[in-house]
Amino acid sequence: MLVVGDRSKALGIARHLPPGWAARRSATLPRRTDAELLVLCDATGPAVAAARRRHGTSALLAVVAVDAPGEVIGEVLEAGADACVRDGSTASVVGHLRHLLAAGRTAAPTAAP
Repeated sequence: MLVVGDRSKALGIARHLPPGWAARRSATLPRRTDAELLVLCDATGPAVAAARRRHGTSALLAVVAVDAPGEVIGEVLEAGADACVRDGSTASVVGHLRHLLAAGRTAAPTAAP
């Protein structure tokens, strides 16, 4: 799993992951990644569209501001996010990641070497 964005959010997500899951962090969206799951913090429609173009096979979870208007949520979903969650609860973010896995959107993540 690759968490793109805020370092503290990435650390919070990593602390709540089930055994066997590993999270890496990048300040910006990389050109290439082997991550099966992407978490975009402070997601926008253009950022999701770029992630979808670069990483079309990765499951993509968009995290938007807790007070983001519905239009922003619609924008990130239309841009290609598999799911969108409001910021504020790390457990909620991890719950959505588990849902993507259970829905068969991606294979089970493996631990980082």
